[in-house]
Amino acid sequence: MKLKPFLTIVLITIGISAQAQQSKVVERPYASYADTPTLEITRVTLSDTATVLDIYAPAHPDNSIKITSATYLIAEGKNYTIRGGENIELDLLFGMPKSGAIEFKLVFEALPMETTKFDFIGSEYDDYYMIYEVNLTEESPRTTDNTKLEASYDVDEQLFENLIQPFKGKVILIDIWATWCGPCLTAHLLMQPLKAEFINKGVEFLYLAGEDSPAIAWENMIADISGSHYRLEIAQWDYLHDILNVRGVPTFIIIDRKGNQSFHSTGFPGVNTMRRELNRALRK
Repeated sequence: MKLKPFLTIVLITIGISAQAQQSKVVERPYASYADTPTLEITRVTLSDTATVLDIYAPAHPDNSIKITSATYLIAEGKNYTIRGGENIELDLLFGMPKSGAIEFKLVFEALPMETTKFDFIGSEYDDYYMIYEVNLTEESPRTTDNTKLEASYDVDEQLFENLIQPFKGKVILIDIWATWCGPCLTAHLLMQPLKAEFINKGVEFLYLAGEDSPAIAWENMIADISGSHYRLEIAQWDYLHDILNVRGVPTFIIIDRKGNQSFHSTGFPGVNTMRRELNRALRK
């Protein structure tokens, strides 16, 4: 009869352990495709009661984002509806802070613990915020092969020469971009395989952003963009826009080994064009 309290304690312990095991956390899950760079799923927490997505959302401080109550997840052909948000209210426009990025959580009906992939559908009626094949068995690669440079140069005719001086003798692909620019971020993703092709061929990838790219968002984003990075002051940014004939972002410029401009494009011209122009510059 003395065993009864002991058995009760054992059963409670087993129950607590079982509850503790009914959760799963996946950091930085890999997604096959997203139609927007505005939302990044940084963590997925699965439990018996809910699925929670941690979201990082970079955008221009003048922009707003909205998560609708029509948002849902799809896994194995079944829909899992949204229940609410933390640090964001559903169906209301949320103005971006001056930092240029916010973090919040979205809570959904519980996905099965054995789920390996799901789709994030922003709305059945609006064609935005779609993230497909979020993989709960694979982590997104985080690039570490990048360099943050200090652009402590005077605004004069030597500014551009000073910026590219560290890469003298190489072909330089200059990507002029902004953290809030959707086409810029899409181009970064499309360029990743191409960059791998030229990694040992004497090509330097140089990224220029301005102060309209908030510092916190810029720091977070360049962690995933291999290459060398400058965040320029307003006067430097405006001066380079004039001398390089920048009419918008993204703008791509290729400098050959002799320091001459061999290619210029406002807007992303496509991977095949970039490959052709880089090879052409390498042959000069």
